[in-house]
Amino acid sequence: MDYSLVAGSLVTLSLFFLFIETRVKSSHATLSTSFIWVYGLGVVCWLVLGILMNHAALVAISALQILFLALYWSEGVQSNE
Repeated sequence: MDYSLVAGSLVTLSLFFLFIETRVKSSHATLSTSFIWVYGLGVVCWLVLGILMNHAALVAISALQILFLALYWSEGVQSNE
């Protein structure tokens, strides 16, 4: 069994639920900017690695994580305006 797929899916789902919770409650949970940038950079590294390894599942999970992190970030920017 490919446990990396399970682990990646759980992390991706956590970001999805964070985004949904932010939308439903109309409030932005507090995550530090440094956390978001460091986490995002790590996910970009995984995305590049997945592309270089031609590993479709890793690319898909990394792309979804970047999408959900960007959606979360954009919700926070809009709620601060």
